[in-house]
Amino acid sequence: AARVHLLEQLPVVMIPHRELLEEMNSSSATFPFGVSEVEALGLSTVPFEGSRLPRVAGCRVAFACRRHLIQEIGNGPQALIIGLVGGIWLDDGVVDEDSKGRLKIRADRLDPVGRLGAGEYAFIGEIRRLVRPD
Repeated sequence: AARVHLLEQLPVVMIPHRELLEEMNSSSATFPFGVSEVEALGLSTVPFEGSRLPRVAGCRVAFACRRHLIQEIGNGPQALIIGLVGGIWLDDGVVDEDSKGRLKIRADRLDPVGRLGAGEYAFIGEIRRLVRPD
């Protein structure tokens, strides 16, 4: 029950980029229950409209979410967490408008980092752009 309560306190999901790799890796440390990663790591935050919690300053994409479902997986303390997105913050530098006026996130400008597990991380390689059929 304590773990579920803690998860309910984390409604901001962010996509880190290459320049935040060290902070991202540091946040994977095991902190005692009740210790804020943000405070422990000295991360800067900024208000996030639509969320009661701030977002990490410098992150290029943030989602204000609310809990939809937490599904425990296996025998360990693991869970699949599904959230409903109620708001999105995008850095102006990672978006363009397409010919129909819709916003398009540019993956090359976002430069997202994916955690593969343990101490391994992935970056985007080649990006191909194709014309989307109508």
